[in-house]
Amino acid sequence: MEVISCINLQKEVEGRELVTIPHLEVQSGQRIGLVGENGIGKSSLLKIFIGADEEYSGQVWIRSDWAYVPQLKEASSLSGGEQTLKAIKKALSQRAGILFLDEPTASMDQENRQWLIHQLRRYKGTVIVVSHDRYFLNQVVDHIWLLAEQTITSYVGNYQAFEEARKKEREQQEQAYQHYRQTVNHLRDVAQTRKQRADKLTKRKKGRSSSEWKVQSQMGSYDSQAKAMAKGAKAIEKRIERLEKIRQPRKEAWAKLEMKGVIEQDIHTLFRLEAGQIRIDGQRLFDYPLFSMQKGDRLALTGRNGSGKTTFIRQLVRKELAGYFSEKLAIAYFAQDLQDLDETQSAFENAASCSVQDRVTILNLLAMLGIRYEKARQKVAVLSGGERVRLSLAKTLLSDHHLLILDEPTNFLDLTTILALEQFLKDYKGSLIVISHDQAFVANVTNQTWNIENGVLKQVSHGHRLDKK
Repeated sequence: MEVISCINLQKEVEGRELVTIPHLEVQSGQRIGLVGENGIGKSSLLKIFIGADEEYSGQVWIRSDWAYVPQLKEASSLSGGEQTLKAIKKALSQRAGILFLDEPTASMDQENRQWLIHQLRRYKGTVIVVSHDRYFLNQVVDHIWLLAEQTITSYVGNYQAFEEARKKEREQQEQAYQHYRQTVNHLRDVAQTRKQRADKLTKRKKGRSSSEWKVQSQMGSYDSQAKAMAKGAKAIEKRIERLEKIRQPRKEAWAKLEMKGVIEQDIHTLFRLEAGQIRIDGQRLFDYPLFSMQKGDRLALTGRNGSGKTTFIRQLVRKELAGYFSEKLAIAYFAQDLQDLDETQSAFENAASCSVQDRVTILNLLAMLGIRYEKARQKVAVLSGGERVRLSLAKTLLSDHHLLILDEPTNFLDLTTILALEQFLKDYKGSLIVISHDQAFVANVTNQTWNIENGVLKQVSHGHRLDKK
């Protein structure tokens, strides 16, 4: 039974076409993951479905009651994860026929995320969820909607099945594009050859007397041949115009840092901490054992919200913890607080201010994080909140350092950008500490896991499931 259907749905924002959907339907019981780049219109589509946005053309029918949980920001009393969890529990209690969720796992720790997965698997109704969390999507959905180029393409299966289907599509499109190019180039060569032969026929050849050439020309021999050649060339050009044009597959922005600056220095041990305790305002958060990092180590720091991960990292960055720190150690720390941005400068100037990389590398990295050339030239003051977070991340990645520490770097990133960041970090030659609730991201960029549980920091096997059923 159809619970949602759309016909000729069109939505514009400030004169720009945002979404155009000729036909779309949702069957009862489907679990749909809605993915796409930031700003593409995913949240806007949910608002159209629930009736919060009526400024569109076309027809939309909702044949069920529904519950909606928007993407929530942190408040002073509750974290973003706690607010979202409270809102989701309220929505689930309504037992509505359709459940709309917008980035529900963005600030959730792994235990609450696993709880949500369990609840959604048991949910009797239809679920439509906007998410960039691959692990979550693989566990929950049976369809993926890709919102790209102002329309939706539907894929059967979870996110992994979607990735495999998209990879096959890109390979087929690349093959079709290469065949199209070869065909066009061949036909152009043939047309050019015929044009050249036509031109030669209208000119007197060496060795042929002037009178002989004039007689043949007056009889129309050369002229008719030249016209035939020119006509053939014109026919080939029209054939090229009639060919179905095949676009080249889009190539994602890419960036790779050169090994220059302090990272070239030969530091084997970055720091070695004595066993100690993390406290804040006199309150104990957790105990930690002897803890050290060597050049090239890649650590994931995990634990529940409020366990003390960020407090530990901040004290480490300030080198306040007892133990040994290399005198040469330079640390780059990304924490989403945006305090490192100068609003009077452009995005490019901010990113370049503490970088040893060249201009092209800086622009490529900004583009990789969704800040294209025109945006890179704009002042920080006019950038959106999400763009500022991504700029701050770019500035951190480009800075001159031995140790890179990233605290929830995938927040405000779409899946395309997360995949690009993953590849960037795989190629990164320095040392790395990552705090992230994105299990797929952590597994792909780190090789050690340290977890805070029951007030103690300890190393666990990498890739070990930290979730409680």
